[in-house]
Amino acid sequence: MDLKDIIIWSRRHWYLFVISLAVCGVLGCLYYYFTPPSREVRATIMLRQTNDKSASAQDEMLRMMGMGGQRIASDEIEILSSRTLMEQVVGRLGLRQICYKKGKRFWECQFPNNDITVLMPDSFSRNADIDIKISDEGKWKVKIKVLDFSTVKLTLNRAGEQMMTDFGPITFSASSPDISGHYRVEVRTLRSMVETLRKGIKISRLNKESNIIELTSVSSSPVLTSAIIDTQLDIYNRSYVSDKNLLAQQTEEFLSNRLSIIAADLDNAEMEVESYKRQYRIASISTAAESYRDFGEQYQRQVAEVNSEMDILDFISSQLNSPEKENTILPSNIGISDEALQDVILTYNNLILNRNKLRQTAYNDNPSIKSATEQIVETRRNLTEGIAQSRQSLALRRDYLQKQQQQYEQMLSSLPEQERRYIEMQRDKATKEKQYLYLVTKREENSMLLAAEATPAKIIDRAQTATQIESPNIKFIILLSLIIGLALPFAVYMYEALKKELL
Repeated sequence: MDLKDIIIWSRRHWYLFVISLAVCGVLGCLYYYFTPPSREVRATIMLRQTNDKSASAQDEMLRMMGMGGQRIASDEIEILSSRTLMEQVVGRLGLRQICYKKGKRFWECQFPNNDITVLMPDSFSRNADIDIKISDEGKWKVKIKVLDFSTVKLTLNRAGEQMMTDFGPITFSASSPDISGHYRVEVRTLRSMVETLRKGIKISRLNKESNIIELTSVSSSPVLTSAIIDTQLDIYNRSYVSDKNLLAQQTEEFLSNRLSIIAADLDNAEMEVESYKRQYRIASISTAAESYRDFGEQYQRQVAEVNSEMDILDFISSQLNSPEKENTILPSNIGISDEALQDVILTYNNLILNRNKLRQTAYNDNPSIKSATEQIVETRRNLTEGIAQSRQSLALRRDYLQKQQQQYEQMLSSLPEQERRYIEMQRDKATKEKQYLYLVTKREENSMLLAAEATPAKIIDRAQTATQIESPNIKFIILLSLIIGLALPFAVYMYEALKKELL
């Protein structure tokens, strides 16, 4: 077997090459004609960054979680492609069923306006392909193929008719009574559809050092794919806003409770001062009393601040020791002077939210969740010890301040009883007013954070469909047809040559 023999054989059997090329060319043309064109759908987002100098404590904690500041693109890609997010996409767009209509050349996806909807029983939990042929007279011929199970054939006289099958009652509805043609409805389980979407959409960074992420997919149904990608981005952004608002809402609840208590105390103090002034007709306070009052007020205000901080520590301690509040985020930046303790609280909240975030994509027995739980338990123990130490330090400081306050109260005891009592009431009222204004300011700051709708990803380009067809590729089909068309005759030659050698 040499080149000369091949050339001689080829010249003698030239008609085989012509027939082979013709057949392969026809098959290639048929494939190109009847294959639906697939185009690339692409969307681009950029992860936002925030200004570290002007960020609040809540924003700082969110940045530690990867939801603010210098965001980690690889982590965000995992979130974008997570099963939990895809399940929400399927639910919002109703992708458990997709309807196709047979056109002249190929099947055409009807999303979002399906001509036919199939109502399956609640107990149905399999994948199924439903083939429907509707005549011009309105008669339906239905073939239900349940994957890995069985096939059922039905005949319907009209839309809306309920049919009993081995899977339960099934109802077919149509958008119009006049529809006709050949349809196919794909019914998929939630898990199956989620996995299909996750495999079909590629999520990657523009480059290794960029915060720009691209979502791409090659699809024969670009309208459906565009809707999936846009919905995926919308749910991703809103999920971040929801997590951020959860922290702000916990702080809002705490501040509102404290404000209601301080407001009631302030009302009582104002009514007491007003009643006392009317009873004793007090109009002015002596210079000495004012001096004593100023010093005493300074120490009493500090005592009140210490007491307020101790109340906050007691509240946080009760939250930690309550089994019902085991997964509750603790309020932060609400008047704790111990910066180290503030850092532990931020770390604890970070761990809680991080574990909740992991639970969206994994089960409770996942090693990452177990590790996060162990860290939470250890941090809760450190936080309890830190609260105890901080409270002990505050108690010592309060004792010292109270002793200083008592000294000025003894000085005031030389003043007339009514005047001294009036000064005490005014001082108590002023202290409560300052506490009230401080809490109102903090609540306004928290409300601004709650109202902020800054999303983690800025959408640069929403899902857009390319004009160029990715597949079928006409050049590739022509080249493949030529290769196969030339290879088949040579395969015949090889067969004859081997047959002669064996003989």
